[in-house]
Amino acid sequence: MFSKWNSRRAHPVRFGLQKASTEESTGLLTPTTRLDRAKHVFSQCIPSCPLLNQAWKPFLASLVLVSLTVVTTLSLTPTRRIPFDTSGYLCAPNGVSPAVAHSRGCAFDWMSFHWLPASRFDAANTALIAEFNAIAPWKRYADAAGKRELTVDEMLSGTSAFLTRREHLHHCQYSVRQAYLFMARGDDPPFDYAHIVHCTDALMEAIYENEPANMDDLVIQAVPFPKHPEVVS
Repeated sequence: MFSKWNSRRAHPVRFGLQKASTEESTGLLTPTTRLDRAKHVFSQCIPSCPLLNQAWKPFLASLVLVSLTVVTTLSLTPTRRIPFDTSGYLCAPNGVSPAVAHSRGCAFDWMSFHWLPASRFDAANTALIAEFNAIAPWKRYADAAGKRELTVDEMLSGTSAFLTRREHLHHCQYSVRQAYLFMARGDDPPFDYAHIVHCTDALMEAIYENEPANMDDLVIQAVPFPKHPEVVS
């Protein structure tokens, strides 16, 4: 901090400022001790400067302390997080030709039905998608009666598809996991909050259609999570 000051202004106390800079670079000065150091330096500087009269001393001292306080406060202010883009438009829109999507570095995710940046297919996300695909050989149809199965090209072209309820519920299960996985590492989620609400509601609806007999049994013990040391007053 101090080593960046104009040396012509700080000439009478050049040695003191260099010493403070050395201590700061070695980690010996915290924000509080730096402020104390500045108070000490300027208390030594002002009386030794013949060009400054008694009327300017309090003003300059206050100005310096206020400036240091502002700089310290700004440096400690946390950086505001850029809002997540939850539009689902992560790499290429649905319906774009595969050639265009691939030229933009995108790959299609058959679990979320989105073109995602190729970088999203890391080990964690690939394992998630593989787990989803291992449940059943998912088939998508052009009609609600399931008479004509869609081809891969038709799916990639953005044609609307009919899914079995089984696939839809498992899609909801894994899409919630995928959204959390992406957001936890700072990436935009593939769905907006309305989709999360839709999926969790669909899962609960399926449960209550065939409600288990033990829904009101005491089978779960809730414990604090994550665990933290007790607060001692």
